[in-house]
Formats: sequence, structure tokens, C-alpha cells
Amino acid sequence: MALSLVDSYDVCRRVVAAAGSSFEAGMKLFPADRRDAVYALYAFFRISDDLVDDGEESMRAAEFGVWQEDVRAALGGAEPNHDCLPAVLDAVRRFELPAAIFTDCLDACAEDLGSVRLADWAAVDRYCDGVAGTVGEACLRILGDSDDQVLGLSKLNARAVQLTNIIRDIDEDLTRDRIYLPTDLLDRHGVSHDDLAAEDRPASLVAALTEAAERAESLYHDAEPLFPLLAARHRPPIVAMTLRYRELLGQLRREGFREKGRASLSGTGKLGVLASVLASPWMPTWRR
Repeated sequence: MALSLVDSYDVCRRVVAAAGSSFEAGMKLFPADRRDAVYALYAFFRISDDLVDDGEESMRAAEFGVWQEDVRAALGGAEPNHDCLPAVLDAVRRFELPAAIFTDCLDACAEDLGSVRLADWAAVDRYCDGVAGTVGEACLRILGDSDDQVLGLSKLNARAVQLTNIIRDIDEDLTRDRIYLPTDLLDRHGVSHDDLAAEDRPASLVAALTEAAERAESLYHDAEPLFPLLAARHRPPIVAMTLRYRELLGQLRREGFREKGRASLSGTGKLGVLASVLASPWMPTWRR
């Protein structure tokens, strides 16, 4: 028997708290009457991601397959078979979220169940759209900002954020035999698998990461017209989360991509985000 709606939203809030994600601070900037829906949304994406990353490798595909079936059935009207799904379905109904947001995400996450190799930037874009573009679209629909121009710009912004993640997490992903930088980019710079795993990053890999970072920065720039299109009271979470990742990308570029391991914002970087937020031409409206 499915949990009550109140209990299901409580489960989603606990998933958010346990994740310790940098997104949590941004979620708190959503209007109070929409925040629970964002928590439900995050719980869905967190559970989907964890199922392909955690647990026994031999069981991941089967467990993820059960989750996929449960989600698709619930979206089709069946009794929810997971504690977070009543809240997810409530958010779907309240904010008219297309089922494709969830099924497209699941399809993209399924790619992570085995080795990952992406041929070119078009393949990287499709992956980013599935795991990050869906999140951006859902957040904007929850906020009520969902015309075609807004959603198109949001997709560019999500690609930039996910590409920043790809650059940051290159070493961690390699331990799972996942390479998200496009094969043709690595080939063009002469980057081998040994180069990716090397203790000291060779110049060829640094050059490939630099080119990827330039692409991410270009995407951030192209997405900037999104923010003035949003309702003033809805800008804070979208702008703040974007600036956090854009500052992280800037930090990685300033460090020259030489440091291995999963980077996080330094104290200086966090101050840079705050300064960017305060200086942003879009953010002064958030107090209105």
C-alpha cells in the first residue's frame, strides 16, 4: 500500500537531506508553495542516479529495471510502488509535468549501467539533456516559466552545468569505466586511456579539458538570455545554482586542470559565487 501524500513528501525531504547536495541550498530559494515539489523532483533524480552508481554491480541493472517499471507504471496510473512516488505523482499533477521528463531521465541514467563512451559532442548533448535538461525543464515548469524560448535556453544552461560536472568528475567517472568527454575530442588531442589514468595529467589531456571548458563557458554565455525572461520572484534558485557551477568551472580553469580528484569550490570560490550573485543584473529583483 502506498504511503500517504504527507508521508511521501517527508520521505523526499529525507532523501534531499541525506544526499548532502550543493543543490539543497538552491532548492531553499524556491517559493515555499513549490518547494516540496522540487524536493520530490530531486528525490526522483537522486534515487535514479544512486541505483546506477551504488550497490552490487551485478544487481544494479535488475534493481534499476524494477525502478523504471515502477515509475512508468505509476505515471500510467498504477498504484505507486515506491515511497517517494506519491509525492512525485502529486507534483506531476499539480504542475502538469510531462511524463517524458521522467522517462527521458531514466533512459539517460540507464546508459550509466555499463561502460560509457560518447562518440562526439552531439552524443554528449543528448546525455546532458537526459540527466540535466530534464531537471531544468521540471524546475521551470514548477515555477510556471515554461514557454518554448525559456525551455530552449534552459536546455543550453543545463548542458553547461552537466559539462562542468563531467570535467570536474573525470577521475571519479573513470573508476567506473565511464568517459563522458567525446571520443573524437580525445582522439584529436591524442589522449589515450593511459593518459586519463595517469598520476600526473599530460598536456594532451589538459588541452582536451580546456577545449571542453571553453565549450561549457560558451553554453553558459548563450544561455544568459534565460534569466531576464523568468519572473522576478523565480530567478533566485536558477541564477544561484547556475553561478555556483559557473564559478566552479572558472576555478578549474584557473587551476589549469592539473589537479586530480573531485574538485569542490574553495573558500575563495564560494566568495566568488556570492560576489557574482550580488553583482548579477538579474538578482536584485529577488527581494521583491
